[in-house]
Amino acid sequence: MHFDELYISCVTEFEIINGATPAQLDFWNNMLTGFTILDFDSKAARQSAAIVKQLKNKRKSIDKPDLFIAATAIVHGLMLDPSNKKHFELIENLKLLTL
Repeated sequence: MHFDELYISCVTEFEIINGATPAQLDFWNNMLTGFTILDFDSKAARQSAAIVKQLKNKRKSIDKPDLFIAATAIVHGLMLDPSNKKHFELIENLKLLTL
């Protein structure tokens, strides 16, 4: 599979930088230049609220960072390639990458 552009949420950027050791920061700062970083905005906030409602109806929940990442992908019409698909499988309208 080939992709012309790669996107990440600013929430993902936060998680990467927050979890990086000082020795890893140069690597990640260089790596992140290859991605378009999408802001968490009003549309993503409203999509997040809709996802929470949908999941509550199923008696499920999701961690806030994962919620915001999923909402950002949905509002931008992007496919998500999460490290743990189980966190995202119950979200309607979210396209997950399958290989």
